[in-house]
Formats: sequence, C-alpha cells, structure tokens
Amino acid sequence: MIYILFFVHLKLAVLRAFSLDLHPNTMSAMWSLHEARNKFSAVVEAALAGRPQVISRRGQPAVVVVSAARYGQLLAEARQARGSFVEHLLAIPGEGAWALDIGSPRVATRDVSFGG
Repeated sequence: MIYILFFVHLKLAVLRAFSLDLHPNTMSAMWSLHEARNKFSAVVEAALAGRPQVISRRGQPAVVVVSAARYGQLLAEARQARGSFVEHLLAIPGEGAWALDIGSPRVATRDVSFGG
C-alpha cells in the first residue's frame, strides 16, 4: 500500500528531505500528472523500491508518492522530534509552566437571591 502526500507548494528543501536525485539525466523522480496516471504501476514500483516519486501539476510539484513503510518512518520521526506538550511546558525557563503568571480574571460579582 502507498500513501500520497499532497503539498501545496513543494520546495526544493522538501525534495532534499526525501533524498530525491533530480539531476537532469535522471528524470524518473519527476512525473507529470498525465504521465503518472498512464504509468502508475511504474510510479508505485519505484516508490516501493525506496525512491519517492514527485508528481507535478501544471509544471509545479504537487504530490509525492512514498511507500507505506517510509511514510510510517516519516510520521515516527515527526512525532519524536515534536515531543509532548508536557515536555514543552516543562521546558519553559524558570519553574516550567508554574513560572507563568497568568493571574485570575477580573470579574465583577453580583448578589443572587434564590427564591423569596
């Protein structure tokens, strides 16, 4: 099974993150949408072989096809790099989240009468 990742604006840095060889002599890493549709089996085989495939739309990179295994690795790496919210709060200088002086809201009270 493969996953198709959609990118609005795929930058060269993202292409490097996928270790794509976009040298002019190796055009197999970049496919037009029409070409990828006609040769989808080849796109899938290349992705399963560990070579992410970039599919362009109107001349701009739009989609990256990667294997399910690579997609799982990317998700795991992203989760690991992100850390937990608790770790984020504890990393606040001082005493962690306790150092934040949020204060209490200024609310005017009113008298309430329950029945007569």
